[in-house]
Amino acid sequence: MSSMSNKKKSGQKYHNKFKFKVYDDSKLSKRVKKTPLDLLCQRCYDQIKWKMDYGKYKPLSQPGKCVDCGRRNVLKAYRALCDECAKKKIEIRVPKAEAEALGLIQIEEPEVA
Repeated sequence: MSSMSNKKKSGQKYHNKFKFKVYDDSKLSKRVKKTPLDLLCQRCYDQIKWKMDYGKYKPLSQPGKCVDCGRRNVLKAYRALCDECAKKKIEIRVPKAEAEALGLIQIEEPEVA
């Protein structure tokens, strides 16, 4: 059996040369298109965007458990942190002015009465 593991695997048979076009106008595909891609690092953004473009994105059916706080607050698919914890992490890594300029967070202006 050890000779079987020494076989070199060939590469992927079919490569995606052009973006998959979704002709489906179902409720699910419309909901996936409206899903916000906020509070993500660039790598995660690219991966989730690819899943949306090629029809591989599957929304969550139940909330997931946050890795940081441990509550069931993760409402968006392919995330490990809830929005509150993700905002805290962004505030630690990136200054507020820079985060707002990049579009990672939106600072709400207090209303003047």
